[in-house]
Amino acid sequence: GCICRNHPMTEWQIIETAPKDGKFYLLYCDEDGSIWLAAWQGGEWYGVDEFGLTRISRIWEPTHWQPLPVRPGEAR
Repeated sequence: GCICRNHPMTEWQIIETAPKDGKFYLLYCDEDGSIWLAAWQGGEWYGVDEFGLTRISRIWEPTHWQPLPVRPGEAR
């Protein structure tokens, strides 16, 4: 599942405040401690894993989110 376990856990916000705009964000799932690169699509969170896009809610419910880190050379 998770593709980014080593990402530092900073700036986490409760999932209820997550934008549902189709853009990718980092999501955290308390149940197993996984971190997902995910986007809101069709009323559910879909995360990227080795199989492509996986509906996260079929496995775990995300509890927190944060924006993706700034790309190298990009201003915050």
